[in-house]
Amino acid sequence: MFPDLNGTALANGFATTIRQVTPADIVAVVNGPGIHAGQSIDCDEPRCHALASAPGFNPATALGLGHALNLGAERIARIDTAEHPVELIGHAFAALEHHPMVVLDLQFGPRTLRAGSADEYHNLHAIPSVLSWATGGRLRLSGAHGFMAWRADVLAALLPTAIKAVEQAPALRRGLDTALPILAARAGLDVGVIPIDATELRDRPATTCAVQLVDTLELIARLDSLR
Repeated sequence: MFPDLNGTALANGFATTIRQVTPADIVAVVNGPGIHAGQSIDCDEPRCHALASAPGFNPATALGLGHALNLGAERIARIDTAEHPVELIGHAFAALEHHPMVVLDLQFGPRTLRAGSADEYHNLHAIPSVLSWATGGRLRLSGAHGFMAWRADVLAALLPTAIKAVEQAPALRRGLDTALPILAARAGLDVGVIPIDATELRDRPATTCAVQLVDTLELIARLDSLR
C-alpha cells in the first residue's frame, strides 16, 4: 500500500515497478489538491486497487490500510513512493515470520546527513530519544520510518486507535505511521526494526524538522489521552 500525492507515482509507473518484485495486491491511494474522495482512479496493473482519498497523508494512509484489511490480506506493507526500495517488500513480509510488526528504518551517515544540520540532530538524536521515551525504552527509530509491515490481525487491532489519535489532532501533517509502532511497542509486541541505508542527502530546513518534532510530541499526547 502506498499513498500517492496527486497520483504522480501511478502516472510514472510505480505500480508496475512494485509488480516486478512481488505478486501481492497493490493498493494505491491518490490524494491532494483537486482529488475528491471516491472518484475513479485508473491503475494499469492487475490486482491494483487505486483509490481516491480526502487530502492529507493521514486520511490517505488510513483509507489504504483499511482497504488492504478488507481485501483479506494476511500481511500488509506500507511504503513511500520515494526513498523506500521496493525490492525490500518481500524482505519485510518474510520478517513477519518472526515479528508481528516490522519497521524498515532509514539509517543516515556522513554521506546522507550534513554535520551540524537540523536533520542530523533530528534523525540521530531528537526523534529516536522521543520515541524511546514514549515507549519506555522499547523503540528507537529515526525520523524516516514509514516503510513498515504488519500481520493483518495486529494491524486490525492497532489501526482504530491510531486513526482516532490523528483525528483528534487534524493539524498534524503526518503521524499515522508513527502512532502504529508506538502502540505496538506499548502493547508489548516485538517490533522488528530492520535498518536500511539511506542513499540520498537529507538536509531539510530547521523549521521543517521542528514541525515534525512538535507533531510527534502532539501525537504522543493524543495517544496518552486514549490510554
